[in-house]
Amino acid sequence: MTEQEELVICVPGQRLCVADKSNVAGAGTYEQQGYIYSKLAGIVKLVTDDKTRTVEVHSITEQSIVPAPGDIVTAMVTVVNQRFCKCSIKCVGDIVLTRPYRGILRKEDVRAIDKDKLEMYKCYRPGDIILARVMPMTEIHSYQLSTAENELGVVIAHSDEEIRQMMHGFGDSSEPLFESAKIIEDVVLQQMKIIVRRACEIADRRANSKKSNIINGEDLLFLLRKDKIRLQRIVKYLELKELGCSVQKLMTANDVPQNVTDPEQLDIKKKVPFQSFLEQIDNTGELLENSSSVDDVKRRRCIRADIASKSMDEVHYMKFSKARRVSFANKNRHKFSDWICADGDVTVSKQAYTILSYLAYETVAQIVDLAFLVRQDQGKMHGDAIDRQRLNYINPFTFKPRYHSKNFVMKPLTPSEITEALRRYWSPQLDMTGPFNRWSMRRPHLKLLSC
Repeated sequence: MTEQEELVICVPGQRLCVADKSNVAGAGTYEQQGYIYSKLAGIVKLVTDDKTRTVEVHSITEQSIVPAPGDIVTAMVTVVNQRFCKCSIKCVGDIVLTRPYRGILRKEDVRAIDKDKLEMYKCYRPGDIILARVMPMTEIHSYQLSTAENELGVVIAHSDEEIRQMMHGFGDSSEPLFESAKIIEDVVLQQMKIIVRRACEIADRRANSKKSNIINGEDLLFLLRKDKIRLQRIVKYLELKELGCSVQKLMTANDVPQNVTDPEQLDIKKKVPFQSFLEQIDNTGELLENSSSVDDVKRRRCIRADIASKSMDEVHYMKFSKARRVSFANKNRHKFSDWICADGDVTVSKQAYTILSYLAYETVAQIVDLAFLVRQDQGKMHGDAIDRQRLNYINPFTFKPRYHSKNFVMKPLTPSEITEALRRYWSPQLDMTGPFNRWSMRRPHLKLLSC
């Protein structure tokens, strides 16, 4: 290659010239084993200095850079097993790739010390975003990566551990399947996005036809106005949450009352959250009435939890109790707000996040309930066919887990059971108009599980 050549077209990985004191690798190139190679598909240009020539490659249209050994790349974990995890390389340095490249992060390249004690499942999960360094290629179709440096590793964690713990708290196995949790996570994320979009529409109406970018708790409660039981359930949850915050404030202070169960000593006024708003939308007087009816769904969940915990030992019961306390609220609020991927133009208030996290929690519970109903039908247990047609919940009399040496053992819910439960719930055959609703199975019109 001489300086008089005006136009030289190259492809990624093509060797251009010898790397020496006179030829230096520039933008779009890299040096390896004494030669200069091209990173891009484009035109070779020479920038001449006093004693050196800088070899550069400029793309003709879009930039199609390829990873080179030593580059720091941004990748997304796609598959994890015991020996390695597969990644999809998205960026090289600060440059976003036009198409992803395949990479492999082996177990011995995760960290520099204690390689024998490392477990890949505890280090990476599918969906994690990592920073890694490209190592010399040993395979043709994939790049070998390494995170054995302090500056490298997981940047954005995408873990479904909370959902797996929630599934266990609702009666699933102590080790729910990752595939099942992934399906539930996708459904919950989709449902929360739909709820946020509908709440934005309600916020626009509340702002008198003006564009409003703030979602309040009233906008989410308005979506529950047609379901009295669920609305009273979430109002009761908000009451208990406010009571817990009030008690916590008193406990931090020095003046602690003798009887913390007495509302008069706690100086707490008995008030229903969002009472004025509920009075405005309550045309029939049913939303705020103190009915003596029992919440059958919640009661059956409690019965199932009681059956599951009767034969547990202390270790399993502590794990089960911890799983029942997991939620998307409190310390996981900011993680939940990033997880639902709300638009930057939309602002969700603190109370709205509390309600939204509870709706996500209820969505997980609803899916687990329906999956147990599918398992009951698959096990050919005798039950009322009309109750199954009405999407009734798990029958506590037919909920029979397996026992081994006086320990509670539950077979984990499989992805096929969860998929079948969702198919039945979204099937138009269960609606009043049945198959005449042609639009009921389309994606934007799927029924919400928590509203």
